[in-house]
Amino acid sequence: MAVSPGVSLNGVVFNGDVNITKNGAANTHGSGNNTYNGTTVITNEGTGFMSFSNSTRDIFNGEVTFNSTGAGVLYVAHNGVNTQFNDHVNVNSTSTGSIRFGNAAGLHLAAGKSIRVGGAGFESGSLQLGGIAFPPETLI
Repeated sequence: MAVSPGVSLNGVVFNGDVNITKNGAANTHGSGNNTYNGTTVITNEGTGFMSFSNSTRDIFNGEVTFNSTGAGVLYVAHNGVNTQFNDHVNVNSTSTGSIRFGNAAGLHLAAGKSIRVGGAGFESGSLQLGGIAFPPETLI
């Protein structure tokens, strides 16, 4: 597990499980082009924002959980087009921060996968879903 006051990921391939926590007040941008091949947990417990895929897409091949436990915003698939989620996406919020998906168009959720509230719940804060392309068979 990595805990830091600032996290900026750019062009990294993770072949195992990943657990990343940002706990600082600084705003941080990760440009993207990261591949997560295992189970991934990303937490913002700080007051500053934390962005992923700010200019280039990310690929999540395993289940991913995004946690907001501080006052900061967690931007997922922020500006990078075509970020891929190839497994389930879990969201949890226990503080006043927010989790925001897809400032750019073209965020892809694989067939048979879902975005769901995780085990810690979504008790406060906000969740914004934008730019998500759902496979046709998942639409009602």
